[in-house]
Amino acid sequence: MDVRQLTSFTVLAQELHFGRAAARLHLAQPALSQQIRQLEKELGSTLFLRSTRRVELTEAGELLLGRARAVLALLDRAADEQARLAQGRLGTVGIGFIGTATYDVLPGVARRLRTTLPDLRLDLRGEMLTPELVAGVLDFSLDVALMRPPMDPTGLRLLPLRTEPLVAALRADDPRAAGAAPPGRADDVRAAGAAPPGRADDPRADNQRADDPRARDPNAGDPRTVSAAPRGRGVEGRPDPGHAGGGLDLRSLADEPFIAHPSRRKSSMHQSMLDACHAAGFEPREIIEVRETSTLVTFVAAGLGVALVPASVRSLGIDGVAYVPLTGVAPTVELVMATREGDTSPGVRRVADVIEEYVRAAA
Repeated sequence: MDVRQLTSFTVLAQELHFGRAAARLHLAQPALSQQIRQLEKELGSTLFLRSTRRVELTEAGELLLGRARAVLALLDRAADEQARLAQGRLGTVGIGFIGTATYDVLPGVARRLRTTLPDLRLDLRGEMLTPELVAGVLDFSLDVALMRPPMDPTGLRLLPLRTEPLVAALRADDPRAAGAAPPGRADDVRAAGAAPPGRADDPRADNQRADDPRARDPNAGDPRTVSAAPRGRGVEGRPDPGHAGGGLDLRSLADEPFIAHPSRRKSSMHQSMLDACHAAGFEPREIIEVRETSTLVTFVAAGLGVALVPASVRSLGIDGVAYVPLTGVAPTVELVMATREGDTSPGVRRVADVIEEYVRAAA
């Protein structure tokens, strides 16, 4: 028994007429009759009662018809799934995110992928460190990773997505944070380089999606809007020639404990913090290491120390923390997307394209 025989049997069972069935199958009538006789011989059962005036299914034919339809439907589904898999629209893709990307990229990316690739299964993993993400991509437990540039990119294909300044995270009541806007105000959002939420007095704000361009800047294009960049600072840490002061000299934190991600396995953010301090002329006297970005910011709010964090960390929305731009040319960190070198999976390619488009549009 083969698919060709089952297809011919099913069409004949529907038509109950050899001539019409042969026409649908684009076969000569004798060829169709031969296929049915061969199938009956293989099964040892008579499937049709034939007369000069009519064709009828036997009990054995009725039983086979149900099974044949199920088998052909499964084969059609398998063929469709294979086609969608080849197009990158079916399967499972594992995606890992560093801490900051977990909060400001993962939600929007997940929504976008669910809309554009609804049949693709996503295995999302957040709050991972760069070394873990590198290992995950290389050992095939992850397919895509959003992370800081790794120390050793061997075996990886890296695509830069965005660059953002490091800012100082201080307790909100720290006098050195006086020049920074309290958390939640639009100027604090823009100072940190993150997208502002809808205005509190705008009734549409609660209904705006996070990836709606209006949610990023509800005042865009309004000539009455005053620039909300922090006094004395321009874009990305460059001095604003129209104002004096503003920002924070990193040297003023030289005596503070620094809260940072672990240094084990050469954490890129840990090294970025050390490099910034060294450039400012000091070595942190104490470093408190924590794994999760949310814990790091919570420790700052608790007064356990200060931190240098990417501007996008403000998207965490933890109360009691102020994010202050640094004076001079602020150090920056890069967010990259990593996939395996030579990976040709259509699903991975489609996911990577969606992530790249989303992050660049939101930057």
